[in-house]
Amino acid sequence: MKAPDSVKQFAKKHWGTDEVLYEKQWRGYDVFSPVFPDGAVLGTPQLIFLQDRRPRAATVDEAFEYLDEYEEGATEADL
Repeated sequence: MKAPDSVKQFAKKHWGTDEVLYEKQWRGYDVFSPVFPDGAVLGTPQLIFLQDRRPRAATVDEAFEYLDEYEEGATEADL
């Protein structure tokens, strides 16, 4: 899925990058993650949730719930 301009603009405003990757659909949201120039991400996962054309940042709890569920559904080869 191509990231809508609203998601790119949201990422640029909050994290300084307008490059984002589509992750998957989760709990009614299209989930995107910002791509940082140096590739490194430390701390809480940064995720953008898009629903009804409105992007928002995932809360800390949502980010970890997403990761828990994402990893539960992944095979060992995916991790």
